[in-house]
Amino acid sequence: MRNRSRHGFTLLEISLVLVIMGILSLNISKWVAKTADDTMVKDEYLKAFQFETGIKNSFLAILDTFEGVCGNIPSVATASFAWGYGSPSCQNTSPLPVVSGSDIVYNINLGSLSASDATGLKNRISSAYAPMCSISSSTATSLTLYCGGSFENLQYDTESGLVNEYHTPGGNFNIIDTPVPVLTLKRRYSEGALQESKVYRLNIVDVLQQRAAYTTTKFENIGRTLKTIYNTKLALETANKSPDGLNSIDDELIPWFWESFSDDSAIASTAICSKNSITGVCDNLNTNNIWRSNAGDSLLWYNLVIGQLSGDFKYSVDGFGNALRIIPIIAQCAASNLSLCSPTPPSLPAEPYTTSAIQTPPYSTLIYSNVSSGGVDCADTSLSAPAGCRYLVVY
Repeated sequence: MRNRSRHGFTLLEISLVLVIMGILSLNISKWVAKTADDTMVKDEYLKAFQFETGIKNSFLAILDTFEGVCGNIPSVATASFAWGYGSPSCQNTSPLPVVSGSDIVYNINLGSLSASDATGLKNRISSAYAPMCSISSSTATSLTLYCGGSFENLQYDTESGLVNEYHTPGGNFNIIDTPVPVLTLKRRYSEGALQESKVYRLNIVDVLQQRAAYTTTKFENIGRTLKTIYNTKLALETANKSPDGLNSIDDELIPWFWESFSDDSAIASTAICSKNSITGVCDNLNTNNIWRSNAGDSLLWYNLVIGQLSGDFKYSVDGFGNALRIIPIIAQCAASNLSLCSPTPPSLPAEPYTTSAIQTPPYSTLIYSNVSSGGVDCADTSLSAPAGCRYLVVY
């Protein structure tokens, strides 16, 4: 029998091939879609990480840039809290952004900065969010960033629940609560019109802890300065003998660090008590010039910064930009909440000081942040305080 060669496919064979090709095409299509979706999800994770990096680095950049600006106290200041977020330079400023439509907005008083500082800050924020977000516009009081079509929302999870704004520009920054930025991104799948919102809880605890530790470092530096003033002045005075100086028994009772608060350069430079021969009072320690209780506590800070802290007004605010306050002798305050106390002058040094003094050693000075929230008041000594809230100096 002769073999016959086949020159074509039967209809059944062709149909079978088409079915197989259809199945393969469908699987390939699904594989391509799945690969695209996997890539999209990975890109989404990367965007969330980039946004977290942006919000943290911008937080630090804004606080660093505005530290000296917000802390600056005018030499003619007469009111309390005329610095920190109470300063006109910082009343529109916050280190955390808010949402406006599909953008995020930083309320920052760029107009209070020099041109170079404003440009530097904008560049730092732009670099912090790149490449997810980019600056779309800026004004004298705001900076707006566009974060792409996938960006949907930003909120903050706090002890009181979800809020759209954690820090009100110009208000005290809550150093007690730990906000969790909640970023929502819109996920679009490759097949169909199916999409969903994905929520990412961002972690900024490290920068909050860093700023709290920075506040503590400021407290320690100020406390060290006050002790140095006290010990230096005391050493100079104890070298004097009566009647030119105080009696030796009185020497250690004079809190010489008062002189650092003086707005009278002649008084501040005098280390020896200029005793009035008639009254026995140290006239060069006139507390109206040194203490200035009628001017509030702003002049105390001003003179301390100018005279003893190298004129660096970063020491007027904590690590979050809140105003710092000082009560030179806390024994003068009857209330446990020192924010209710005025820096009233102590008695004039006069012989015999051991019996005429209202306050005697050891002296305690309290430096604290002007923050009250979350059940903790930094000024209230009857309540426990977290790190970076207040600092006690004992002489």
